[in-house]
Amino acid sequence: MTAPEIQKNFQQPYDRARWLETLRQVLPGTAIFSTPQAVALAGERAESILQLGKIPLADGCKLALLEVIVDETTDLPSNRVALRHLVARYIDQAEYHGVCAIFHQRHTTGYRFTFVAREAALDDDGKLVNKETAPRRYTYLLGPDESCRTAAERFELLAQAGAAATLNDVRAAFDKEPLTREFFKRFEHAIEAVKADLEHYQKLPSAQAYSHAQLLLERLLFLYFVQNRGWLDQQRNFLLEHFQPHRVSPNEFSYYGDFLEQVFFTLSTPPDFKGPGAALRLPGLPFLNGGLFDDDEFAQTNERKKNHPPLCVRNATVADVFDGYAAMVTLVAPAVIAPTITRDPADDQVLAAALAAQADLIVSGDAHLLDLKGFKGIEIVTAAVAVERIAGGA
Repeated sequence: MTAPEIQKNFQQPYDRARWLETLRQVLPGTAIFSTPQAVALAGERAESILQLGKIPLADGCKLALLEVIVDETTDLPSNRVALRHLVARYIDQAEYHGVCAIFHQRHTTGYRFTFVAREAALDDDGKLVNKETAPRRYTYLLGPDESCRTAAERFELLAQAGAAATLNDVRAAFDKEPLTREFFKRFEHAIEAVKADLEHYQKLPSAQAYSHAQLLLERLLFLYFVQNRGWLDQQRNFLLEHFQPHRVSPNEFSYYGDFLEQVFFTLSTPPDFKGPGAALRLPGLPFLNGGLFDDDEFAQTNERKKNHPPLCVRNATVADVFDGYAAMVTLVAPAVIAPTITRDPADDQVLAAALAAQADLIVSGDAHLLDLKGFKGIEIVTAAVAVERIAGGA
């Protein structure tokens, strides 16, 4: 199967038959049980666990194929570690060396795929140790509200090995760590694409076009985290949902001009704002006073729109940004930290999330965060600095 075909399947609501057929085409050796086998429950998060089959690999290892119905109180986007632990116990290294698990709920369309593997190995001192896949790196959200692009690309990579796939091939295909570099390459490509649009269609000088492009990308990255917290009209797919009508017009500028500009204005304007353009505030969006969305370019008065027209960014360019970023974002429950940024306490949530995720960097355009320079060993840098470091292998 090709990545677009896999992506189309993954963007459908979870269906067992479709999932198993997709898996069989990616790994032809997949053996499906005629009758799913119930697995004993261990933990209150699951209503049921079924083994649907097994996947024999070319190196003699086998993977258990599990389907888990998760209870309604469990948040699929943010509970990846706990869900991973729920199925990892199935690995005994005698019959099964890993697990491919689907987690879903009865009344939702989204679902999560997780790969877990464990193997015994000798450490540098000659001692026998168990090596496991990292809990945050081998898992993907799927379903109608997800891009599924990166997950589809990783399954396509595995399909190239097909019947010859080994446990190491599966591990390499689903590991998100190498995707960090891939994402920042896409991010830099997106900046250049936006810059090219602004130079060609808006006739901006190169330096100004790059500055606007970088700011736009930083805003979209920040908003993707905000929407996944449910803070954009309580919709975790707010940006993508509003983008869908614009996909059919890839060379127009409608998503930015008709929607994003209004979003940026709303986020930078207090709810009690009574000045020109107040009626254009979108409902259900918070006021973010950190400065990231504050500049005349995005204000909505008639005079300013005349002097600072909406940026001419094609819908196709925005699509590339969303599709390249969405599948690589992971939600975490923020850690508990002491008040740190007194000038804008909301920024503490960024620090708390980075600490919980054990992040290497905090990438931000927010002045208060950048002034801090670092937090508990996590450096805070701009997107341009992050791209430069990753591209240079730092």
